[in-house]
Amino acid sequence: MNQILSINQLKHQYGRFRLFIAFIALVLGCLYSGYWLGDKSLLRHQQLVDTQGDRLAELYQHADKLQQKINFLNVEIEIEKQAGAHVQQQLAAMHQKNFKLQKELSFYQKIMAPELGVQGLAVDRVTITPTKAERVFHYKVVLVQTQKQKRYARGHIEVKIKGSEANVAKTLDIKTVVAGLTKKSLNFSFQYFKIFEGDMILPQGFDAQSVLVSAILPSSKWQKYQRLDRQYPFDSKVD
Repeated sequence: MNQILSINQLKHQYGRFRLFIAFIALVLGCLYSGYWLGDKSLLRHQQLVDTQGDRLAELYQHADKLQQKINFLNVEIEIEKQAGAHVQQQLAAMHQKNFKLQKELSFYQKIMAPELGVQGLAVDRVTITPTKAERVFHYKVVLVQTQKQKRYARGHIEVKIKGSEANVAKTLDIKTVVAGLTKKSLNFSFQYFKIFEGDMILPQGFDAQSVLVSAILPSSKWQKYQRLDRQYPFDSKVD
């Protein structure tokens, strides 16, 4: 009732036309304010969308570059695999060639130096190579079958380092100077060739002079007992 009286009073005071104009102005002002605020909000949202769009485009571009790198790496890996397979084929061919040469060498060894091998087995190579570490040496012992046979050569090797310590003769078993080396590690069962290698650490004050390599073939149903002993200077390579 009071609201109606207030409107009537306004009509009486300002007149119906003026009051209508004021009402229209108020409505237009509200519409304009709403449009202005909405346009401003839309502009902010549009700027945010544009920023996110640019960021998304950068991410897509970065992803494309990463995919290109992955493709290049895949190609390089494939090339390395092919190169590795080629090297393996070459090594296999070299091993076959080495076996054939060893058979020919065995023939002459039997005539000229029969003491260098036992029946069907020989020590092909013994190398002792210094490393960058003090008193650490890399050793390699290569055994080969000198005759073509279907059965495996089975047995074990013994390696001893002869020298002196404080002017007293001393012999070291290789199992005592190679970490983790066991008697089982020196067993062999092979065709064609077998390689033993590792790093030995000689004790302080020990003067190494020679290496004694023994290949032992125990007696069995398929082979008779045989033993091959060869000795080399410690500082030389024997091929």
